[in-house]
Amino acid sequence: MSRWKWAGVALVSLFVIYCVVGFFVAPGQLKKQLISQVKEQAGVEMTLGRVKVNPLALSVTLEQVSTKDREARDLLAAERIYLNLQLWPLLAKTIRLRHMTLDQPNLNLILTAQGDPHWLDSVPPSTPSNEPADDEKPWVFQIDQTQINNGLVRYTDQPHPESYATEIGGLNFSLAGLTTQAGEPAPVSMVFAHEGQGEVKLDGSFALTPLTFDGQLRVTDLQLKPSWRYARYLHGIALASGTLNGSIDIALDGRDSVNVVTSAGSWTLADADMTLADGSSLLTFDQLAVSGPDFSLAGRELVIPRVVLSNGAINLTRHPDG
Repeated sequence: MSRWKWAGVALVSLFVIYCVVGFFVAPGQLKKQLISQVKEQAGVEMTLGRVKVNPLALSVTLEQVSTKDREARDLLAAERIYLNLQLWPLLAKTIRLRHMTLDQPNLNLILTAQGDPHWLDSVPPSTPSNEPADDEKPWVFQIDQTQINNGLVRYTDQPHPESYATEIGGLNFSLAGLTTQAGEPAPVSMVFAHEGQGEVKLDGSFALTPLTFDGQLRVTDLQLKPSWRYARYLHGIALASGTLNGSIDIALDGRDSVNVVTSAGSWTLADADMTLADGSSLLTFDQLAVSGPDFSLAGRELVIPRVVLSNGAINLTRHPDG
């Protein structure tokens, strides 16, 4: 057999070994390492279903992912996590993922009775790192396409006299071109529903370096009663009903100092009924229309150009004791 044929056989053999190790050996080893490292580095218990590795596409798929914090409380779970790495950019000190997809992620956030966010219990303390030398090129992190499909975020607030939970469901998120390197802003889109009511949508362009965002927030048929629980303990006033619609332009600029600007806002709160703690009606109206607010963080300005209340009624009662 000639020297070239031996070389060909050797290359084919190496390729077969690479595929066998990648498809059949790597998944088990990766699963063990992930569970071990997550527990060691963050103190989080992780369970994994199936782990799939495609050595030809350089992709990893994790199925039935579940994590719990140090108190065995649910933290983050996902039906499927998919990562697709590009190899050649590593030579230029760039970690580049072609795709990062999370299918049906569930995030559980708890504010404990002591006022401590439980999700921070699993964040390791930061340690000072050596800054790279002036002539040393820093590593670049880049994700070409980030996708979250049908996510769910649960939030439990325990400090209030009546502990309550709320959730954001139907969360879909997409971002094309996230990078730590300075460049053009990337299109971003997010949509979700609060407790299955209405729709909140954010569209725009986003850049990480420098930190900038320019887009629009739009709210459609959002029922405010579930959200009013954040205010009822402060004011003793509950919102029995009310539907919010509107939109506003938002601009974030973090190049020098962080500045947030809102403009071109238009909001309506319809069919509202505000009640007191005893259930008696305090204020009702058909519609509250608000233009704005026009806000500038750097300029310390807040302007509400126009407020119109339609068919409002205030119910005032003097108690026998005065």
